[in-house]
Amino acid sequence: MSVLERVFLAQEFLTKLLTSRERMLVAVFSLGFSQAQVARAWGVSDPSVSRMVKRIRLKAERYWA
Repeated sequence: MSVLERVFLAQEFLTKLLTSRERMLVAVFSLGFSQAQVARAWGVSDPSVSRMVKRIRLKAERYWA
């Protein structure tokens, strides 16, 4: 698979399969924020962020399976 194809698939995954909040979570992680920092900034618990991460991983596993 070419780099261009992988970029297209990643873009499709982000825009079509993730919610806006999940996309935002991916974005803040890509900037280097930790789960604890995200939880504090969003006013949610660390386990809530962990559950969001788990949902994203499950979606990714199904998408790229």
